[in-house]
Amino acid sequence: MKVYLLISVIALSVGFIFLYRQPQNTLSPSLSKTSFEDSNTAAIDNCGEDCKDEIKRQVYEALATISASLNATSSPIPTSAVQLTKSQTVYIPLAGPFTTKSTDWVDVKTTDVLINAAEEYGEDAYIDWEAVIKTASSGSKVFVRLFDATHSIGVILSDLETNSATSTRVASGRIFLWRGHNLYRVQVKSLNGVDATFESGRIKINY
Repeated sequence: MKVYLLISVIALSVGFIFLYRQPQNTLSPSLSKTSFEDSNTAAIDNCGEDCKDEIKRQVYEALATISASLNATSSPIPTSAVQLTKSQTVYIPLAGPFTTKSTDWVDVKTTDVLINAAEEYGEDAYIDWEAVIKTASSGSKVFVRLFDATHSIGVILSDLETNSATSTRVASGRIFLWRGHNLYRVQVKSLNGVDATFESGRIKINY
């Protein structure tokens, strides 16, 4: 577009030159061929100061118009006109309570949930989880984690624990779920056979 505009300005300038040189080519029939050629060659030089000033004025006005047009085209869009995408947060509840004395991981079947993280929430979804847990004695510990039952593996970085004898909310950092439609559930265990209780929990997905 800029090239076309530049060509237009050049064409306009040449047009003005021919416009103001035209009267110089009106010759008397009595002039010889040599006089005609000399007159035609000197036509541009014979354009007076007023003529040149007028050409400059017309060219400057054309350039100013083109500059204003380009600036208008390249002006940034106001921030208020840009529709910003807002993030959304989904909470998936994990029902309790559940208590065990086992020192091995035990399934909390009431927490079963099917999730296809990438398809439902996108590849960049931020996922973490939290649980409310307690142990019957501060000399013991309660451990909980998310378990991928589809692949029979604990979810990496999902392990939580406390030695508190009162209900305590604990939370993970970011966790990563396997691709595909998978079944997840909470697992819980005790450090040394003392009652370990999972009261409730939830998975948080921000996308």
